[in-house]
Amino acid sequence: MGGGRGGLQLVPDLALAIPAPQAGGTQYTFVLRPGLRYSDGAPVRPEDFRYALERVFELNPAARSFFTGLLGADACHGGSPCDLSRAITADDHAETVTFHLTALDGDFMDKLAFSFTAPVPASVPAHDVGTSPVPATGPYMITRTIPGREIDLGRNAYFRPWSAAAQPDGYPDRIVWRFGLTPVQETAAIEAGRADWMADPPPIYQALTARYNPQMHVNPLPGISYVAFNVTVPPFNDLRVRQAVSLAADRNQAVSALGGPGAAQPTCQILPPGVPGYQPYCPFTVDPGANGTWIGPDLARARQLVAASRTEGMRVVVWAHQWDGPLGPYAVRVLRELGYRASLTVASVAAFARNVTDTRRRVQASVGAWVVDYPSASDFFDLFFQCSAFRPADPADTRSGDFFCHPDIDRQMNQADQLQVSNPQAAAQVWAKVDREITDLAPWVPFASLRIADFTSARAGNYQYNPIWGILLDQLWVR
Repeated sequence: MGGGRGGLQLVPDLALAIPAPQAGGTQYTFVLRPGLRYSDGAPVRPEDFRYALERVFELNPAARSFFTGLLGADACHGGSPCDLSRAITADDHAETVTFHLTALDGDFMDKLAFSFTAPVPASVPAHDVGTSPVPATGPYMITRTIPGREIDLGRNAYFRPWSAAAQPDGYPDRIVWRFGLTPVQETAAIEAGRADWMADPPPIYQALTARYNPQMHVNPLPGISYVAFNVTVPPFNDLRVRQAVSLAADRNQAVSALGGPGAAQPTCQILPPGVPGYQPYCPFTVDPGANGTWIGPDLARARQLVAASRTEGMRVVVWAHQWDGPLGPYAVRVLRELGYRASLTVASVAAFARNVTDTRRRVQASVGAWVVDYPSASDFFDLFFQCSAFRPADPADTRSGDFFCHPDIDRQMNQADQLQVSNPQAAAQVWAKVDREITDLAPWVPFASLRIADFTSARAGNYQYNPIWGILLDQLWVR
């Protein structure tokens, strides 16, 4: 797990190699490295990988949604024992772990890289262990906890850097993580040299950048902020209206609303930078060019489209989560600029889901943000834009309130999913085409791709950032 774009490349760590898929892409056999041990000295056994998933499915049923293709996983429910013996077979003699799927899953290997899939010895009970550390295989182990205040990490004496690309040895001998300060207090601690990094976004980003530019590190997050339109109800069942909103949006204002350039950058497309398949694309800007850069809003063209749709003056209600902050008011401003009588409804998470994802409620528009769970275009397109992403009158089985369904694009997404196993480069080209086509149809209007700013102390060096995991704390050194 390295920094930069290379950090998205899957590499072996506890396994000797990444296996080629077998049985038509439904079986993967990993050979473990010899001599693996946990931080408590106990050996890592092949069956520990099965127990880890059984345990997490019992403790957190939501994790099962990523592994529905594992044999028997559909029978696992929270609070009751989970049996994955048919899905994950362990061979102590051969030191192998084999995963059996019911169907091809192009993202299966990325899902196996989640932190909760790490092996866990059977001695760890299948319930919340509180502040008792669970034995691990990484370069550090928890040595002390003060609940709600501090976690101390020290070196794991049994760790060996089996793969420098996957899990290199750390630099510091001790990492102390303290909690309870406000972002302003955290910033002051870094300025005074009492801390080396803050997990919260630094406040007054631009002022800090002006004073401490070498200590400010800005990186892209694999996510976007957007407004989603219900394509089945007026006025957004008219393609011209959706495209008009994308043309009228001043994305610089959206970036300012989200916190400035340390938090976001303008975009017109669904896929954010860094996700395989991303190719810059922006048809909704003044003077669109081949480089795919957003330059500025084209309000004149947007108003022409609204006039042609004969929907100007319609009442539009935009829904937002209670934690969406300024993005909802910004979307309302854009709609009002186009002549709509727009208003905002701010709802709890439960109320938002109950209304926005229910076709019977006929919610016209909603704002949101999405950051991928793993680095795959399918975590955008399959999740939100396949015809199967919604079920009429069933909000519990619906993932997006756009209710978008395009059979030809569905076929392309299925093709990309199939190619993902055998030819990721070809899959990325198909995803890029899907990105362009869905961007053109504008069921979502992306305002900005997300970014994250890290503020480090003057004494810290070797800053590295992984696109999925964020800052690699164990790679920092201090002088």
